[in-house]
Amino acid sequence: MAFPHTVQEVGFWVVICTYPFIVIGLVYGLDLIIKTADEMGYYGSSLEQFVEIVLGKVHRTLTTICNWLICFAICVASVILAVQFVEFSTCQLGFCFANARLWLNLLGLIICLPTIFIHNINNFKYLATGALVVILFSVISIIAFETSFITENGISQ
Repeated sequence: MAFPHTVQEVGFWVVICTYPFIVIGLVYGLDLIIKTADEMGYYGSSLEQFVEIVLGKVHRTLTTICNWLICFAICVASVILAVQFVEFSTCQLGFCFANARLWLNLLGLIICLPTIFIHNINNFKYLATGALVVILFSVISIIAFETSFITENGISQ
């Protein structure tokens, strides 16, 4: 969400030069975690449990709190983007929900907030499948609308 604002504030070239370093750092850190887990023989799916084995119970609690905060931030950002997308999509189809933005955001948060307490990644497969179906339906409806608009009105020059 912050990428366009970041580019506007610091400039395109600064972002282009710094993002590779950020990506390399993230990939390196994740690679270290995976290698450590392999060396220890840990094949579970919980980051908190892995941290407890490696660093102890206090660090597991800190990791859990950080995960909840990160998941909450992702949840809020996802809801904001989803509501903007739904608002744009429905306006393109002739149904505008511009006055219901607050209610749509609250509904999205009510739906998304319970997901921050899921620690087993396998439980996300049903939620992710449902989200992909919604996204696919939205994209297909936008393509159908745009196609019908172009066939009826032509392409403006």
